[in-house]
Amino acid sequence: MTWAAPLAFGWLALMALVGLFYLLRPKRQRVAVASLLLWRRTLQRERDESWLDWLKRHLLLILQLLLVAALALALARPECTGTRTVGPPVAVVLDASMSMQIADVGRPRIEAAKDQAIAFVRTLPADVRVSVLSAEGAPRPLVTHSANRFEIEAAIDGIRPTAAEGAIPGTLDIALSLAPPATGGMVALFSDGAFELPPGRAYDDVTAFIVAGDAANVALEQFSVRREFAEARGVQGLVVIRNDGTRAADVAVRIDAAGIGVAERQLTVEPRARETLLIEDLGAAPGYSATVVRGDDGLALDNTAYAELSDPRNLRVLVVGEETEPIVRALQASARVTAAGGTPAEFDTERPHDVYVFQGWLPEFLPNASVVLVNPPDVEALGMQELPALESAPRAARDSVLLRHVDPIEIALPRARRYGAPAEMAVDLDVDGGAVLAHGVMDRRRLVLIGLDLLSPSATIAPWYPVLWSNVLQWADPFNPRGGDAPLSPDRPARLIPHPLADTFEVVHPSGARSEFPVTAPAVLDAGEIGTYVVRQYRDGQVLAQTRLVVEPPEGELGAGSAQTMTGAAAPTAGATAGVPETVRLWPVFAALALFFLIAEWWWFHRVRGLR
Repeated sequence: MTWAAPLAFGWLALMALVGLFYLLRPKRQRVAVASLLLWRRTLQRERDESWLDWLKRHLLLILQLLLVAALALALARPECTGTRTVGPPVAVVLDASMSMQIADVGRPRIEAAKDQAIAFVRTLPADVRVSVLSAEGAPRPLVTHSANRFEIEAAIDGIRPTAAEGAIPGTLDIALSLAPPATGGMVALFSDGAFELPPGRAYDDVTAFIVAGDAANVALEQFSVRREFAEARGVQGLVVIRNDGTRAADVAVRIDAAGIGVAERQLTVEPRARETLLIEDLGAAPGYSATVVRGDDGLALDNTAYAELSDPRNLRVLVVGEETEPIVRALQASARVTAAGGTPAEFDTERPHDVYVFQGWLPEFLPNASVVLVNPPDVEALGMQELPALESAPRAARDSVLLRHVDPIEIALPRARRYGAPAEMAVDLDVDGGAVLAHGVMDRRRLVLIGLDLLSPSATIAPWYPVLWSNVLQWADPFNPRGGDAPLSPDRPARLIPHPLADTFEVVHPSGARSEFPVTAPAVLDAGEIGTYVVRQYRDGQVLAQTRLVVEPPEGELGAGSAQTMTGAAAPTAGATAGVPETVRLWPVFAALALFFLIAEWWWFHRVRGLR
């Protein structure tokens, strides 16, 4: 037996205090009487008392001492360590790539694979430890070394296909480490086989269960662009096409630069093979798309891919105020941000910036960019009016985009200023109805209102300070039409926030359909399809920005169907058992004993002995 908190034995010293109180209890009074005749029988009975009579007379003290001892033992947290024999480990890997959405087995492949995986788990002995992993765009372990069959089956049933290629090799590497075949483990992969493993024998011990019909499917597996080495203005495109079908496929590959077709190639891809194209002279553009076309393709979601040049685009931020150094230093800590500071007298709009931070001051006209107002004066044109200061506790809005990874309680508010925020702004932090932190879109500008004292030393050295500025820049980035990283979901319209200088929106749907509308109208994206949307913003016919937005399948979208038999390896053989360290915590037992002694002491004192 071991003790997690042995210092708790110091509480045993209370036993001496209980004994001292017992010795200091009121003594019997000495009284002079005329004769002892009436007391001789009582005295004789005391001389002849047994050990049981002594125990009854001191039972109250004994119960109190036992109560203190049991509490001290419970606080010391006793533990017993040992080993428990368990069965061999098994790792179940489910392919959650885009191709698992193909419904060529009577229903989507992912549903048939999940049913087969659950049936496989039910054939394993009860003592087998099972791990469940989902091969999505990145490996995602769901359950590790669990014998709880309900937990395991729930994890398998909750896997949904993603809009990306499954990371099969990386997921198998993790699975082999959880259930190494060398020690009796087993790895079972449930997939449609639309993947390629790196060369070598590292995956020979993996048992594959393949679910796939005869649907013809050609996928655009990879698309990337880069500048040519010889000519800085030239752009090369690399395209990898995969044929998952059982017959050769004649396909056409089209490359668009900012929505304009710049290249097209025809080729034949052999069954279960890949072809790589290197396309020259694409021309510089904000964004590119590649599309592979085949008439009888079984899945259109994996026929298009997008890419941008890796040239970094720094977000240009200008801070204007009397004391800008702390804010500039925090902004420069964010990646891909170029920040500069200046006084109001030096402010001009000849050198445009993407985001302006005005600290305690406002120009006569706001620039056509995102604006952050830090402790601004009253602005009647924007409907902002400063309210009297209060010392009440702040209240944070739920799921605030400006308070991600920030605990509002840690934000010091001794000199915070409250404002009456206009209706167009969402309040992130308020004090008795007054906005201390808010954001919104007004006059096509992204606007952030900050009433916090961001210049005090207690704020500039606080951990939340750079995190808050990072959140502010992420939402205020005028090139990001989503205004943050909130996930998209099908059948739920998403508002798009245009760049202040943009005049037209173009949305390319995963199916290839295009929709275009002016930014003067409400810009709403109807994300009813699964896959990647491309949002382009134009100014005078020129592409101002291009953004990719991914819509994942929702929970429970793919319905269940009838059982589907899949081909694969035979049933697994049992591996060697193993001893797993197990720790049994005994403090609840001593806590229960302490409660029992407390109840017994109360019952003896009040119901049996009384107050005599």
